[in-house]
Amino acid sequence: MSSSITTQGEKLMLDAMFGAQAVPANYYIGLSTTQPLEAGTSVTEPTIGVNGYARIAVPNGIGAGSFLAAVGGDPSSKKNDGVLAFPTATGDWASAADFGWVVVFDHATATTAINVIAYVQLTSTRKVLNTETFVIPDQELNFTLD
Repeated sequence: MSSSITTQGEKLMLDAMFGAQAVPANYYIGLSTTQPLEAGTSVTEPTIGVNGYARIAVPNGIGAGSFLAAVGGDPSSKKNDGVLAFPTATGDWASAADFGWVVVFDHATATTAINVIAYVQLTSTRKVLNTETFVIPDQELNFTLD
């Protein structure tokens, strides 16, 4: 499983570490059928509001429904704490392709590259069809930094 912090995510981390910017209160988890690029581009996400698709709001913090404390090492890592469930699909989200990537945004609906903070490859690709609920298991999102 691979993960990456985007260029915008790196800027956010540096500004937050050195006091130039507050971190967002929430991050928003979305899905992509294509691998995002470090620039935050190449995200193929379902249309928000169509067939029940919406990003998941995840509080920026440590604890259930958010993230575990980072673990130091080479690489250092941070994982989701608890199951993250998307709304139940009211139609197929991407009938011709499987979702293989989870994307972290700093906004609930914005779709520009500047809003993409990070991304993680899923352990297996998955479709989301009508009446299904896409669930990210506890600790499946594993963000790493070397």
